[in-house]
Amino acid sequence: DKAYFVDLFVRASNTPAIKMYEK
Repeated sequence: DKAYFVDLFVRASNTPAIKMYEK
């Protein structure tokens, strides 16, 4: 799932990737 990928990306990069994903 995309949410799983986003969660891993956020933990890996430790950045607000969620905001980037929303846009």
